[in-house]
Amino acid sequence: LLLWFSSIGFSYLMLDIKTEPLLLTGLLIGYPSLVGFIQKANYQNTVIASIGIAIGLMSKGPITIVVLGALLLPYLVKNIKTQLHVYWILLIGLVLLFLSPMLYGLYQQFDLYPEKIVNAKTQVSGLRFYFWEQSFGRITGENSWKNEHDPFFLVHSLALFSIPFIHYALVGIYQFFRCKSNRDILSISMMCGIIIPITLLSTSHYQLPHYAFVSLPWFFYFAVIRYESIKQLKWLNYINYFFCVTLTGISMALIYLCFYDIAFSNQLLSIVLLASGFYLMLSLKHSLYQLATASMILFSILILTVGSLFSQYQPGNNIKDLVDRNQINSKTELFFYNRVSDSAEFHLGHRIPIASYEEIIHTSDSNTYKWYYMANDALQMFQDQKRNINHIDSLNFYDVNRIKLKFIFRDQRKQLLETRYVVQVGCGE
Repeated sequence: LLLWFSSIGFSYLMLDIKTEPLLLTGLLIGYPSLVGFIQKANYQNTVIASIGIAIGLMSKGPITIVVLGALLLPYLVKNIKTQLHVYWILLIGLVLLFLSPMLYGLYQQFDLYPEKIVNAKTQVSGLRFYFWEQSFGRITGENSWKNEHDPFFLVHSLALFSIPFIHYALVGIYQFFRCKSNRDILSISMMCGIIIPITLLSTSHYQLPHYAFVSLPWFFYFAVIRYESIKQLKWLNYINYFFCVTLTGISMALIYLCFYDIAFSNQLLSIVLLASGFYLMLSLKHSLYQLATASMILFSILILTVGSLFSQYQPGNNIKDLVDRNQINSKTELFFYNRVSDSAEFHLGHRIPIASYEEIIHTSDSNTYKWYYMANDALQMFQDQKRNINHIDSLNFYDVNRIKLKFIFRDQRKQLLETRYVVQVGCGE
């Protein structure tokens, strides 16, 4: 837990609202229960395992089965003769029971509206879309999302997220392959949980850094399992000191670069945290604890500086302020067009419907006003058509899934921002 909560991966995960925490929760509940289920099936293991699987499937889809299957592969091979029992039927039945509200919701959302356009297609099955096209479809090319990263993109991401403890994990993995006695069934299971999912996901036509989280807990396992046998190695301590100095230097640089762009309370807290970090690191004698302290201080300062900057360029808060300022009834007068925002729905406390082109044209010719959230290309199209646009609010947007270093530099930040608009359309009374 110390390694996880003080890793770069945890910092990255906390900068945005993602489904990975739910996925990891499902995996960490499901994995030990499924191991017990395979070794000795009983009602307790069956129920807990089904809950873990259902949580993972609801949060991130079938990648849950891929990861759990990879982790369980050594246990299934070892216990293959004892696998045919009635508890498998109970397990599958419980998973389907727990998933039933989501499955029904997918049916209502997609199958009842065959005219709905999804990735330029109509008559899309909700179950197929969620369990195939949104996951394996990115591997087969059926999904429209593509960024064509190199095959080692997720390996780089996994290495980045494990900083500053990557050297412990690498030593553990080296010892796993070097000495046969280190290859117990649990370690083999962890290795399968790293290699198989990362290899499969690396064939995807669309990859984002957080995909690597499915293997991060098992990667950290190798950092922990051999810790006692390697903690006295001097060169590891030297690497710890190097990371301590580097992370502290980054913390100071973030405060300096973001100081005038963040609130006074964040400025003050950042300075207090940095001073406290210095004191703790000088007080602690063990280099691993010093490293964890430096990393957690950096994480906290990252939230106070870069995280604060991110929030300034997310539509959620800005749309909520705009709704309050213009006294818009967000339940009946606000719509998404060709862009959506989960954060806006979160801050407003309800879902925002997506309008079609025809609905906007109808509003433009009617005696009512409505507001639409859209991108620049859509606004330009409606202006070219001379539609009745009465008011335009522009919002600067930055995609936190594609973080770039130059975002923290004030003079270069504008180059990375995309402009979104909230547009009032209609003739009025």
